[in-house]
Amino acid sequence: LPGDAQLEKALLARLTENRFDLIPLEGGEIAAPGDVVTFSVSGGEGRFNRENLRLTLSQGLYDANVEKAMEGAMMGDVLSVGDLTVTIHEICRKQIPMMTDAMVQALQLDGVTTLEQYRDMVREELTMNEIYLIAGEVLNTLYENAPDPEYDEETLQILARLETEFFNKHFQETLGKSLDEMTPEEFQDNLGCSSMEQFVASRHEWYKIKVKQWKIRIAIVFLL
Repeated sequence: LPGDAQLEKALLARLTENRFDLIPLEGGEIAAPGDVVTFSVSGGEGRFNRENLRLTLSQGLYDANVEKAMEGAMMGDVLSVGDLTVTIHEICRKQIPMMTDAMVQALQLDGVTTLEQYRDMVREELTMNEIYLIAGEVLNTLYENAPDPEYDEETLQILARLETEFFNKHFQETLGKSLDEMTPEEFQDNLGCSSMEQFVASRHEWYKIKVKQWKIRIAIVFLL
């Protein structure tokens, strides 16, 4: 389940997205991934000459060799990268603001107006996401290791009938036709088969999978 560090990271990501101040680094401090660098580049017989470009390091939006050379550089450094000369004019670091109730209120969430209320909401959301993932993994493990149940023809016929009723209603709404009125060409275009009977026959193994999944879920409910 999510810990405090994961929770705070999620809160920061949601409340401070695109909210930051750029603080210039003092002389002697080196550029790191995420820093914003202002630089000029020259070379290639003038073809690459550019002044006062701005780049956030490690985003992969510029030449990879130039970005790599900038990491660890300081303001005023002149770098040689291949046939290019890169001059570092300024390095700024993003400063994330403190999270406040006002940031939460700007989201206009019903019944959630304080940072603590928002923290509780996000904690519950992250917890439920983890539970769903764990439950999915448990079900998959049970499915892979459970023996195939006995399939009675009546159950499979019920599934076939339910799916036939679904598609009959669907095509009445989308094509204005019932299954009985559709041509083989229309079946082929929409279901990849020339008739509903052929489609149902091709789904036989899928019906068996659904029966197995349902029986596992029912067994879990009874255990709980």
